[in-house]
Amino acid sequence: MSVLQIFTVLAPLAFIVGFALQRGNVCSVLAARQIAWTGRWSRLRGLLLASVWAFAVILPLAWFGAGPFKVSREFPPSLLPVLGGALYALGCYVNGACLFGVCSRLTAGNLSFMFAFPGMAAGATIAEIFRVSPLPSQLSPTAAAQPNDVLLALWLGAMAFLAVMAVRLVRSHWRAGITLGNILRQSRWRSSMAATFIGVMGGILYATDVPWIYPALVKRMGFYMAGLRPNFPLETVVGSACLFLGGIAAASYHGRFVLSPPHWLRSIQALVGGAIMGFAWALVPGGNDAMVLYLVPSLAIHGLIAYAAMLTTLIGIESLKRRGILAT
Repeated sequence: MSVLQIFTVLAPLAFIVGFALQRGNVCSVLAARQIAWTGRWSRLRGLLLASVWAFAVILPLAWFGAGPFKVSREFPPSLLPVLGGALYALGCYVNGACLFGVCSRLTAGNLSFMFAFPGMAAGATIAEIFRVSPLPSQLSPTAAAQPNDVLLALWLGAMAFLAVMAVRLVRSHWRAGITLGNILRQSRWRSSMAATFIGVMGGILYATDVPWIYPALVKRMGFYMAGLRPNFPLETVVGSACLFLGGIAAASYHGRFVLSPPHWLRSIQALVGGAIMGFAWALVPGGNDAMVLYLVPSLAIHGLIAYAAMLTTLIGIESLKRRGILAT
């Protein structure tokens, strides 16, 4: 990706994703908590809707688009993505938020979540030193790599579903008298609104196959501290910065940005949880950001397995908390 593309395409898209994450309060931990405690699925539906939007965007870009766009590749099914997804869920539980949630809470001013970064860096570095990731030689194209009749039918079905969802969303806002300016001023967006922006913009970014989001930067910082001599691509630095700037802008625009000094217990939880999450990345490999916006939309089998394992574990943990078996 050229410097011009980084600042004219990647940077604005990453900013919009950060803005939508803050306004939508998107988080897999919150989605699992809602299911276990209230029986409602609106947050999870939002995450799945983001995956459908990413699927609708990534496939035509990879099949017919000019440039570096491609679907994810996949590893053969094994116990690694199951273990990685479950371990990642445990890290999210200890941390109190997934990667999306860390971004939205930190950009709202909760500085305790800053400590998730060194934790993630340490966990990812330990995984790299012990080489727990699947070997790159095991990568193979996913079923979505080349168009065929079944995939085209699936894509057309997804587009029809998304068109219905878009019409319903526009109609509901029109009936409520909500304009674009009102939407920008709203402190909270509906899950479907946030999912649309995150799925489309995030899908485009992931289809470029460049390390644009902050976990890639955090991991490289850990490698650097361990003397592993990583590179720091410009797209990684710019994408991460713009993601957080978008979140800060969203929180500040409606007066929701409140600087909260780190709390010692919350900070320790973020540090430990982040370390577990960073180690689990290597087993999948990938965090819930990649699962939702790249692996699942690309129909990567290991991504589907890992995401199912993560959600099942998170819902199980929250169910145990609701029954009083685990401390809340």
